[in-house]
Amino acid sequence: MNKRKLVPYFPSGVSIKNRSVYDATLDVSLPMNSTAKVMLTEIDGKQDMEKIINNLNTKFNIDENTLFHDVASLFGSLNQNYMLNWKYETGNKFKDALLHFFSQYKIGYKERFNIGDFDFFSIFLKMLLVVIRKIVLFWTIVMILCIVAYSFIQSDFILSLAYYFSISYIGIITSFSLHETLHAYMQRKMTSKYPGFIASDLLSLRLVRPVIMPYQKKMIWITVLGPLIPGIFGVLGIILTQLLGVSGSLAYTLNIIFITFALHILYLLPFVGDGKSIVEQLMLNKLGG
Repeated sequence: MNKRKLVPYFPSGVSIKNRSVYDATLDVSLPMNSTAKVMLTEIDGKQDMEKIINNLNTKFNIDENTLFHDVASLFGSLNQNYMLNWKYETGNKFKDALLHFFSQYKIGYKERFNIGDFDFFSIFLKMLLVVIRKIVLFWTIVMILCIVAYSFIQSDFILSLAYYFSISYIGIITSFSLHETLHAYMQRKMTSKYPGFIASDLLSLRLVRPVIMPYQKKMIWITVLGPLIPGIFGVLGIILTQLLGVSGSLAYTLNIIFITFALHILYLLPFVGDGKSIVEQLMLNKLGG
């Protein structure tokens, strides 16, 4: 799609404040000069890039292509820092939805999803929908391949593959959603400020949250509980499945789901994800005395 037809907009919580772009979810300000402020004040969530360039063309006496390059560079920089999102408005809502969905698989894609709720289940539902949106395409491709394969070879193996792949996907989606929900929920409960947001890019999905200095120990607990609770749930589930003597396809199904939860304990390793973050926080605490 023509880049000039893209519509930029500020996500909820991001606004122009004096001579900076302010993010209320992180309490972070990005300073800007007067020229950038003029460009950014054109963003209203309705005008596409072409209209914005036309408006700015009356304010700056420079070549239109140069102006477009400067504006696109500024907006792109904000997008890479999750302070600006893009959307499509072609006049066809179905087409807009498709373009928006497939845009997440483009190189350089960045998008921010805010979590305004403080209720655990509301946060979990929001996280669940974002995760499903992110990885449902890969599940769909595998299911199509299984259907095509089964149309040529009526094999129980193909049906089993499709079933257990779907079960593993359910486990991945729910365990990851619970992991990130715990981070977000505990952040709100323990610090009661600056909730952060969900950051989505081409290959990852994560919760971005600020390190709040008066709450160093609480921040470590917030980091630990995200992977720890799903991990414990998974380990207990595997143990109970064995103790109760569950067998057959039900045992395979439950074990696959519980294993996807149990694997979250690996996030606590000091060189991976949350574990690495915990080590960094402990080092900062030591340096801070």
